[in-house]
Amino acid sequence: MTVARVDEYYSDTNLTAPPPDKSPWSLLEHMDTEECELRLREICRLLAAAECAELLLDQLLELFQQPDCELAYIINCFGSAPNSPPSLAKRILDTYLEEELWYLPLEVNDEEPPITEEETLDVEVYNPRSWIKDTIPGLYEGATEVRYTGVAYDRPRGGAGAGAGAGRGASSCSSAAQAQRNVALCCLLTEGVGEMAARLQDQFQPYLLRTLCLLLERVGSRYQLVRGAGLRALDALAAAGAHASTAQLLAANADYITSQVNRRLKKAWTLQSGLEILSVVMQYSDVSILDYLYGIMDDVLLSCDKYHERNPHAYLEVFSAFTRCIGKWFRADEREESEPGGGEVDVVGAVVEFARSKEEAERLLGGGELEGEGGKSAEEMYREDQREKEESVLDYDDTVTKETPPPPRHVLMTEAVLRRCVHLAGGVGGSGGVGSLGGIGSLGGFGSGGFDGTGGVYGSRGAEVERVLLALKVLRHGLAILDGYDDQLLPLVHSAWPALCAALTAHPLLARAALELLVVMATLTQDFIRPRAEKDALPLVYKYLSESRPSSELKGRGSAYRLSGAFALQRAALGSLPPVARALRLSGAGLARACRCAKDYLSRRQPRPLQELAVDFFKDILDSNYAVGWCFLRDLCANDDVLEPPFANLEPVVGTPYRAVDADYDKNIRLIFSIDSE
Repeated sequence: MTVARVDEYYSDTNLTAPPPDKSPWSLLEHMDTEECELRLREICRLLAAAECAELLLDQLLELFQQPDCELAYIINCFGSAPNSPPSLAKRILDTYLEEELWYLPLEVNDEEPPITEEETLDVEVYNPRSWIKDTIPGLYEGATEVRYTGVAYDRPRGGAGAGAGAGRGASSCSSAAQAQRNVALCCLLTEGVGEMAARLQDQFQPYLLRTLCLLLERVGSRYQLVRGAGLRALDALAAAGAHASTAQLLAANADYITSQVNRRLKKAWTLQSGLEILSVVMQYSDVSILDYLYGIMDDVLLSCDKYHERNPHAYLEVFSAFTRCIGKWFRADEREESEPGGGEVDVVGAVVEFARSKEEAERLLGGGELEGEGGKSAEEMYREDQREKEESVLDYDDTVTKETPPPPRHVLMTEAVLRRCVHLAGGVGGSGGVGSLGGIGSLGGFGSGGFDGTGGVYGSRGAEVERVLLALKVLRHGLAILDGYDDQLLPLVHSAWPALCAALTAHPLLARAALELLVVMATLTQDFIRPRAEKDALPLVYKYLSESRPSSELKGRGSAYRLSGAFALQRAALGSLPPVARALRLSGAGLARACRCAKDYLSRRQPRPLQELAVDFFKDILDSNYAVGWCFLRDLCANDDVLEPPFANLEPVVGTPYRAVDADYDKNIRLIFSIDSE
């Protein structure tokens, strides 16, 4: 069996989409056609219906004491046969759900740290991480000292001499190849649970609560293959229980799932499991569970303050699911409420206001300013004003200022979530800050680092890049929820700015995520970040576009450069310029510099996607600041064409922006003004 690649770490799989039809985790090496696979399944089906099926399963399970992908595939075919006895499927489930087999290690070199002197004065005497008592022999003949370790919530308890993760096999894999086989085996075990559920139907009910949270953990995994296998198994469980969808299955067992999440969040060694389950449940939920969700998120935030260094990815997955749910439930409602009233114009009110203004202007122009409404002279009106001022000095202002109502709870909860994300993104100092990432370089053959070309302060470790990438994504979605609540929005933008600037000089993936976040910040806050954007962020974008221009010249459709991170970063940088320039209302030298960077990509020597982005940029500039765009393109074209004025008293203009002398730019110049090429 060929083990599929599992190096795609981070994915945005839509959990509400239909589960995958095929099994990419089980690719048969010696059966390269679908007919061969069907024949193998038919053989297993016939053997499962034989009288010796129980004996055959005994032999298979005995061999499976050394877990193997090929055996798991055969056992799945054997137990899921439609004419096999239900007892086969039940025995297979009991084997698959054993903790040592189900929780195989999927990480490489992620070992549990050894016991230190801070935990015990003598490591050789007893293990402070075990549930059982430890005896110390040799005091004197016939005497034994007994010590009991206390119950704690920061480490799992295993047998004597066992550390964290005891009972779940080894804590890490010795090589990447072993990790890949373990991922494939996890997928086959998960798929097997779904196939056994499809075989047992209503007889699967005793296993439902035992397997439901286990499958939710699989769906919440960071590995795309494991997540796909979990989706298929959940869909099979819903069908076996006569539920119309997975959402109905989870709603029918909401009390059990809630209790499991609350219980797992209280212990460090089950924390990741609880977070994975919660992130999945939220994506299948609706606004009816909002009150329960607030209570669970309070526990998550408290847990994050204590254990964020241990499971940052799991916390960020929960925060991502939360912001997506809040954005889906509330932003849509607010748009529906604001759109009908926003487009209406009060014509009658405008006419009345115009009439009042006109009457007031006529009264003032007619000398009415010298006479009051009651025929008072200007001197009498002056004395009355002075009297009122004297009385106002004696009187104190007893008016009560109306307090602004507090923001909605979902806004406060989103603010608390984003503050944690700012820390996880490296926006603050300390152990989770920017300074802790250390190292120079980049990942995965993407070439240079971010906009500074060095990799910045971020190291080449994939987990750190993944953590910051997901944190920036949550910030991008969460800040949009705070639109209209400046008291919460602006401080968060201020505190997240260092993380954004650091990401711009880091790995290309992080630089692209930072550009997307910059667009959101500019759109929401505008003048608030304009000075710092012009000082800190935009010069990096301009510098990168100028320095990377020679690298992308003459890189056709088949060029390997188009698959690089540098090319993707060029596209992201050019694509972010129009919305940022429009939101920040760039003008003067800032807008001129942006135009100079974008004009190099109007050349036909650049890849077509970059040319199209440059054309869109100048079209946007002409819409927002026509004079600047017109004059800049006129200088770029540098022609001697004469533009006749619309009035006779004006002089003709020599030089137009509609035709470029340089043939490299002429085609795209015509596209900007929608002029057909001759």
